[in-house]
Amino acid sequence: MGGLALLVLGLPRLLPKGALRFARGLPTTIMMRGMYSAAFFGVNSFIPLMLTQVKQFGTAEAGIALTTGALGWSAGAYLQSRSGYPAEKLLRIGAAAVLVGVLGTMLTALPLVSGWIAVPAWIVGGLGMGISVTTVGVTMLRQSPEAEQGKNSAAMQVMDTLGSALAIGVGGALINLIGHAPAQISTGFVVIALLMGAVSLAAVVIASRVRT
Repeated sequence: MGGLALLVLGLPRLLPKGALRFARGLPTTIMMRGMYSAAFFGVNSFIPLMLTQVKQFGTAEAGIALTTGALGWSAGAYLQSRSGYPAEKLLRIGAAAVLVGVLGTMLTALPLVSGWIAVPAWIVGGLGMGISVTTVGVTMLRQSPEAEQGKNSAAMQVMDTLGSALAIGVGGALINLIGHAPAQISTGFVVIALLMGAVSLAAVVIASRVRT
């Protein structure tokens, strides 16, 4: 609790003014980085647990699902670099792809669904991250005065780390609370995926606020 209190007190000093209320332009751009990281890594961190403990995958097989996410990420970054779409549209597309990936991976919790569905689902999720993370970085630099680019880059990295850390921490707490038997892990994974899906959906809605 003490750490959370210090976070609440200190975070506004590390972010642009208006970031915590998603003010238009740069503040929302930086906050979006944390939302994407939370949604993606909040699920990514528990895919191996789900596949090995519930679907009886070996560690190498479970690793394949995570690797495909990285491949999708690379493809998304390449597509973003070739796109002429405005930033808000790219961010909305990316968030929607992460949402599809999260919900698709959640299906592995169903008893009659193969764990291998995580592979195409996480390719889509990674694709969304490749589009989104690159767009956030480019947009942040465009919106920053030259003298403030370093400060705003640091703020973006703070949100990147904070988003993933909070999501993983919440997910771990949920797994511990619900239990570690296979059926309980499935339930916990569904709850985590639904929460991170909600974060992705919020990113879809908020994306338009990066436009000044």
